[in-house]
Amino acid sequence: MTKVLHFLEKHPFLISRLLSIPDNIRNYISDFQLSLEVLADPEINDYLQLFISIYTQVDLKEAIDKLDQFEEEWWLQISYEVRKLIAKLLRI
Repeated sequence: MTKVLHFLEKHPFLISRLLSIPDNIRNYISDFQLSLEVLADPEINDYLQLFISIYTQVDLKEAIDKLDQFEEEWWLQISYEVRKLIAKLLRI
């Protein structure tokens, strides 16, 4: 978690957006858990991203459809500055 805290200290504008993500995901996937992890992009030197893993027991096809809907209706409406620093992973 230390990497996550350090990342958020460096990018404090992400905190309010991160806090709103669970409620917005819940509009699409009711049963889920989230975890945060900071990972380096192997193709870009010194580029770190905050990864949000979405764990769910929902059927794979349904989960992908719901995540697509979440992205279209909510995720793509937030600023590019936020989206370029946060990546989402769906884990079934």
